[in-house]
Amino acid sequence: MGMERLSALDNVFLQLESEKTPMHVGGVLVFEPPSDRPAFAHALALSLRRPVACAPPFDRRLRRSPLPFSPASWAPVPAFEPGTHVFEAAVAEPGTCEDLWELVARLHRARLDLGQPPWECHVLTGLERGRFGIYYKVHHAAVDGVSGLRRMQNSLSAGPDDETPPLWQEKRTHARARSRPTRSRLKVGLEVAAALRAFVSEQRAHPDELPGLYGAPLTSMNRMLSERRTIRSIDLDLPRAHQIAADAGATVNDLALALVTGALRRYLGARGELPSRPLVAFVPVSLHDETSRDQLSNRVCSVLVYLPVQLGEARARLASIHAAMRRTKAFIRGLSPEANTALSMVGGMPALVGEMLGLTGLLPLPFNVVVSNVPGPRQPLYCSGARLEGLYPVSALFERQGLNVTLVSYLDRLSIGLLGCPDVCDLSAMTQAFSAAWEELAD
Repeated sequence: MGMERLSALDNVFLQLESEKTPMHVGGVLVFEPPSDRPAFAHALALSLRRPVACAPPFDRRLRRSPLPFSPASWAPVPAFEPGTHVFEAAVAEPGTCEDLWELVARLHRARLDLGQPPWECHVLTGLERGRFGIYYKVHHAAVDGVSGLRRMQNSLSAGPDDETPPLWQEKRTHARARSRPTRSRLKVGLEVAAALRAFVSEQRAHPDELPGLYGAPLTSMNRMLSERRTIRSIDLDLPRAHQIAADAGATVNDLALALVTGALRRYLGARGELPSRPLVAFVPVSLHDETSRDQLSNRVCSVLVYLPVQLGEARARLASIHAAMRRTKAFIRGLSPEANTALSMVGGMPALVGEMLGLTGLLPLPFNVVVSNVPGPRQPLYCSGARLEGLYPVSALFERQGLNVTLVSYLDRLSIGLLGCPDVCDLSAMTQAFSAAWEELAD
């Protein structure tokens, strides 16, 4: 296989890469090892370093063009050894959740070497009760949340005695999914032009439900970032979340956005900076289907959603979000996947150009926070006999976006991964705000 060009969306994540905004995403998997196998984690790390045939793009490096906005390509790395991308790290025993997140934050802030295949695997030891973790990081040019989670899930097994190949191993026994037919650029362009006119009309007709572009209020979370990162996690009861959403006639996605809204209302209110108008969330929406289930490239569009922090009651906030999301979903359902992606890029192009020219701080703010929700597996999973106990997302930050909220479900648990820049967002206070907002919704 020769060089393969990145899609326009994949190139955006590559262009946004900087010292302060590394564009890799990842996940932390926490396992309970088999009781009869001492030093299990170290033995697992050794097995992960063995030579295997890698699936693209795990054996590819990014070849960038010196010209701005010129597409980069995936270039094969001859005789690539995946074991060189597998590492071990430890916390002081018995490591707590806070110790784990401090270690992962240090690993996550470091940029990937784009001269090599842009991924790493870290086996983390020293956790309390003998547990261990695996932290994956992959450049966002190669993976989105849904495809990354599917790949991690495929590297695990449904039973403790089943084989579990490495995440990056080529699975030759599975037929490659057929590519879906793509629309011509002319057709996509005409569809996007029509969609833009329709969106402007919808936004003018429903200004309280559909945000306009670059109209987010400024908050302390939206200052320029430093290179530092902080990570926290919160575990919620997934059946309870389904029940609350059903009782309100809403979806779990609506509930997640309402939870974020309540937390931000408390966080900003405690600092005396609660705005009188809604915040704006950037919400990725997966466009994956059965034809793309094994692909690692990004297949997402994005929507802007009002977070009505100015409303005092949790029920009113959830109802407002549900109405706005219903209108937004109806709009994107009427577009092809190509048009949805292109429309998202059109909206984000000024921010991208501003980032490349160093003018981000001078532009109006497009949104306040990124919120993602990725459904995960509902059955127990294993890695070479070790039972998966928890699955936690770790995402990326854009410039002036001091907080990223990503939710992933596993079994009966809904895990919230908070990634922040500590110089603009206090994640300890934010975690407390999320806990209080959940209690308010559950009441």
